[in-house]
Amino acid sequence: MRGQASCSCASWDILRRCTRYLLTIEELSFGMERTRQADLKDKLAIAHAIMDADHQRCNRLVLQIIELSSHPAMRFEIVGELVRELQLYALSHYAREESFMEISGFPEAADHKREHALQLEEIAQIAAAVVERDQPAVSRLMHALFANWIKHRDEHDNKLSEFIDTLER
Repeated sequence: MRGQASCSCASWDILRRCTRYLLTIEELSFGMERTRQADLKDKLAIAHAIMDADHQRCNRLVLQIIELSSHPAMRFEIVGELVRELQLYALSHYAREESFMEISGFPEAADHKREHALQLEEIAQIAAAVVERDQPAVSRLMHALFANWIKHRDEHDNKLSEFIDTLER
């Protein structure tokens, strides 16, 4: 009560309003943070679904090219179109995946991006083998790409997926 006696009623009223105002800002800030976290969780859940769909589509495309390139009389025009489609799709998939890494703050993003660059180089080698009409090279390189693709998924994509899972909780 001693402090109250030395302050005017107007001062207490101002102090009460300021305290209410500060609590409101604190509550608002907490609410905004919860909204940001919920928004991030929604984005990451969508990222998961997109990455899964991308991986399925890429796998189907790679397996289709492997099947077509395994025949000595393969049609280079068709395989060439599919390899171009794979190049474009890999570029867009990697861009999406790298944006998910950035959004989530994935700590191993640099290594993951280097792996993407190596895979794009492998696809470029396959495209060159198609242009040279070298069926054994196309087949061999496609099998190597698929093996590296699986390794990439198991070593890198799974780490990203697990990291996103921890953020979604």
